[in-house]
Amino acid sequence: MFLNAPALALLAGLPRVTGSPWVLPSTRRPARHFVGLPHVWERIRADAGAEDVRLHDLRHTAASVGRAAGLSLGILQGLLGHREARTTERYAHIGRDPIHEAAELIGRRISEALESSTRGRLVPLNATGCAV
Repeated sequence: MFLNAPALALLAGLPRVTGSPWVLPSTRRPARHFVGLPHVWERIRADAGAEDVRLHDLRHTAASVGRAAGLSLGILQGLLGHREARTTERYAHIGRDPIHEAAELIGRRISEALESSTRGRLVPLNATGCAV
């Protein structure tokens, strides 16, 4: 399991319990580690007004953000610890925004190429797609 710098900074900023080796010690027995994430997750969701968000959805979100940022499925597969690439494909959803951004990027690149070309020029089209 890999933790990124923001996650490590968050954990480092948590208050420590004297004598406990754990970052998240048990509230009942500080010599032991925290157990019971499902109950805490219910409180977090309620406080955030996100009752329909499952803890597992965070993995899907991380994979989707990574994919939208251009990370390969192989890298995401390693980060998520999946044995099968097909599992990672199901996690790494590409949302509407990255697709829209890709369309805009392609359009800009084509326009720039045509504008800088001595032979190319943009031709306005009417509603039926014919040159005006």
